[in-house]
Amino acid sequence: MENESGFKKILDKVDEINTESDFENKKRAFLTSQEAVNEAQNEVQRMYAGIENRIKEIQNRTFNFGIEKDTDNQSFILQNLKFSLSILWKKEYIDSNEGAILYVRQWRGFRTKREDIYLRDGEAKILKCTEYVFDRNREGENCWLSKAGGKQYLSKQIIDYYILWLVEQIGK
Repeated sequence: MENESGFKKILDKVDEINTESDFENKKRAFLTSQEAVNEAQNEVQRMYAGIENRIKEIQNRTFNFGIEKDTDNQSFILQNLKFSLSILWKKEYIDSNEGAILYVRQWRGFRTKREDIYLRDGEAKILKCTEYVFDRNREGENCWLSKAGGKQYLSKQIIDYYILWLVEQIGK
């Protein structure tokens, strides 16, 4: 009897490995496809729309940010005199997500795309830059993989985390 239960554990482990291997193969095939390129582009647009919706809700409470966006260059900046947040989707190739990175930068000071604008304290200084790559989770949802931590995040989670950071910094 003990041999049967031991062999059952082996079979269960084989099934687990096969399931994981199948998932990774399907994910890899998707991430290298043209569909993934289109999905990544759409996800960035949804993320920017999500940011705008969140900011509108916040501004309804008379809490204002400056907003600078460039949909052609896939960038978005939320500004305040004390702190800023910039998001940039940068692709190396038009038909591939290889080398494509979502940069989220947290700044001390007013950050703008215009290099000729400086405030009294000088140019904004970067506090932190987090890099994400487009990914897909086990539920088949588009997500972002943190290059530093290897953890997956939905766009909504990234938006909420960084807007909260910005609001908390302004509030200090």
